[in-house]
Amino acid sequence: MRWIGVCLGILMGVVVYGESLPSPNIFLQDAFDRLTSFVQPVSGNVRTTRDLEASLQQWAEDLVDFTLIAQLSVGRSAWTAAASDVQSQFVQTFKTHIFDTYLSQFFAYKDVQAAVTFGEPILRSNKAKVPCSIQSGASELNVAFKVYSSQSNWKIYDVDVDGVSLVSAFRMQFSSRLKDGTLSDLTRSLAEKNRS
Repeated sequence: MRWIGVCLGILMGVVVYGESLPSPNIFLQDAFDRLTSFVQPVSGNVRTTRDLEASLQQWAEDLVDFTLIAQLSVGRSAWTAAASDVQSQFVQTFKTHIFDTYLSQFFAYKDVQAAVTFGEPILRSNKAKVPCSIQSGASELNVAFKVYSSQSNWKIYDVDVDGVSLVSAFRMQFSSRLKDGTLSDLTRSLAEKNRS
């Protein structure tokens, strides 16, 4: 009798989970629609670059699990060998690196007209891989967002661009520093790059 109650509880959780969480492709489409709205004038006033940067950073904070991306980018052994304060410092430095690198690219291309189409997600447990096509003129970019469910929304934890994983690229970039050093050493090196 007890197992019937447990099974019913799990089933009810799945039903509620399924109803409250949009499909990952719809969630991502809504997120990218918000992104494009950031560059639009507000009530006839053009947003300042600083306002736009703040909006983009908040948008990214809501959508991306920077801690998990940082953890996956350095690998399990480097991550678990570091103290929690070192891990936190790395996440902040890593996040700054991502914002500095990719915000500049966003500003360079913000006026380019592009059609973004999300395909059907490939679901596996609480994770999904969502294919995306970005078409601009004759150019097409194939991207896949890897997301997991987190309470009432989805969080991005990796992005494949034309088959190349962002996390794998960072792991390759960081591996030489971590081979001969620690997460603290990598944080210092990344902080220096951020300042230059």
